Amino acid sequence: MTEASFIGDEWHCKCGNQPHTDGFYPCLRTGRYVDPMNDTWYDGNFYRCARCDAIIEFDPATDIGTIVGQTDAEFAEMDQP
Repeated sequence: MTEASFIGDEWHCKCGNQPHTDGFYPCLRTGRYVDPMNDTWYDGNFYRCARCDAIIEFDPATDIGTIVGQTDAEFAEMDQP
């Protein structure tokens, strides 16, 4: 496995997190958690790993996700779902 694998429902983060363990949550490009039904989730299909705070951009056209960043630890502590 490479650094991370996000294909369909089989998501495996670089830290070992999977959907059935700590999970992944919708977020903005900055990593701030957001309700997916909220109008603020406007900048794409981004998700944050609930274990290591990696930011994943998911492309529904290809059904593949890519880690595009990671949130700052201080930001993560202030912003839990």
